[in-house]
Amino acid sequence: MGKLIVIIEDNRGIMELLNFLVFHYAEDLNFSARILYFFSAEDFLSAELSKEPDLILSDVNLGYGKSGLELLSELREKFSRTKYIIMSGDGENRALAMKLKADGFLEKPFRNWEIKEILKILE
Repeated sequence: MGKLIVIIEDNRGIMELLNFLVFHYAEDLNFSARILYFFSAEDFLSAELSKEPDLILSDVNLGYGKSGLELLSELREKFSRTKYIIMSGDGENRALAMKLKADGFLEKPFRNWEIKEILKILE
């Protein structure tokens, strides 16, 4: 069975790009990826997942409701083995993400190859 990767991003264009890149680079790294995407933290929290995600890529500012940082804080206890990457156009969020024990931080705008580097944590 492939890796379960969750993308939480409220910008449709960025969501589509991430979906493409994750699928493409997962193939390059010789694993299959099942990708689920949500436009808000609340959408994700209401989903009934069949297994714990291997990786969550979450934007900080999700438009409405909980932020990606609030979601990270809440999920750390629920999903102990999930790798959690915070994405933000504001580099100042990096320190807070690390304080909340994010596994990584991706500053927007990101370079496509950075997605491949993030996926390597699943090898």
